[in-house]
Amino acid sequence: MNKRGSLLSLKQPKFWQQFGLINLLLTPISLLYLLGFYLRKIIIKPINHTIPIIVVGNLVVGGSGKTPITIWLYKLCKQLGFKPCILAKGYQGSIAEALLVTSQSSNEVGDEALILSKIGPTVISRDRKAGIQYIETLKQFDLIIMDDGLQNPYINPNFKIVVVDGNYKFGNCLPLPAGPLREPLCALQDIDAIISYDQPLKVNYNTPQFIARIKTEFIPAQEQYIAFAGIGRPEKFFLFLQSLGCNLKQTISFPDHFNYNQESEQYLVDLSKNLHCKLITTRKDYVKLTNNLQKIINVVDIEAQIDKAEILANLIKEVLSGKNT
Repeated sequence: MNKRGSLLSLKQPKFWQQFGLINLLLTPISLLYLLGFYLRKIIIKPINHTIPIIVVGNLVVGGSGKTPITIWLYKLCKQLGFKPCILAKGYQGSIAEALLVTSQSSNEVGDEALILSKIGPTVISRDRKAGIQYIETLKQFDLIIMDDGLQNPYINPNFKIVVVDGNYKFGNCLPLPAGPLREPLCALQDIDAIISYDQPLKVNYNTPQFIARIKTEFIPAQEQYIAFAGIGRPEKFFLFLQSLGCNLKQTISFPDHFNYNQESEQYLVDLSKNLHCKLITTRKDYVKLTNNLQKIINVVDIEAQIDKAEILANLIKEVLSGKNT
């Protein structure tokens, strides 16, 4: 594939995981970023909303595993007797206005929204305010589960969940662009629950913590695979495949939310034929491929499993039963 330059724009820089000269040089810009962040929070007043909102977000840029948690949370809230609707941004989809996802493609609504819509009612909206107001006009739901948007100053959620990659954590703990933080770590003291993958965090706050683990029913064949992924941290997917016993001949990392075209798909097909290997990828990548390529691709579906889920369920019920919107 010749056009490699366009594939590098969304990859996370390595200096976000360390301290060095680049971080020091970027610190003045990070201070300006924080100033702007706090000024927005002071100036902008959150909107009033009649339906309670749970937000599933993170403090860092990039993938932390929010989508599996959002799906798990939707199923939990259904079991608790709520009628939830998922609100997603529709990142990299062509549709900007508020819309209830039905039969649209990933190019129109984005990969994450398309996956979420297969689980339950999902509305996309670039403008989260408009998305909330649109859901309220539908008069079908009594709970909104917002995928991302924790830092949106227009929204004052009833219950806030931060999802953390237990291995990556918060990188070098510096704010953008010197580090990956969207807001300082002190924001954790205002969070209702922290869900960390695989291992707990060491934080100086009394915020309830829960451990998430990934499970799958996929069983690899006794063949060699070429694994590819365009997600926040594709190396996590590759390590997960190896833990399942996958024999990986080669791995290919694309940028987060990568849009596959004819050239990139042909590259994968040719590589598979030349190396005599099967192709394997994530559900997020799979939904963006053409039907012809989907027929020859192995896709790994995953689910989140939360330790002590009943405690989190009780926390949510307690907050929502005394909701103050």
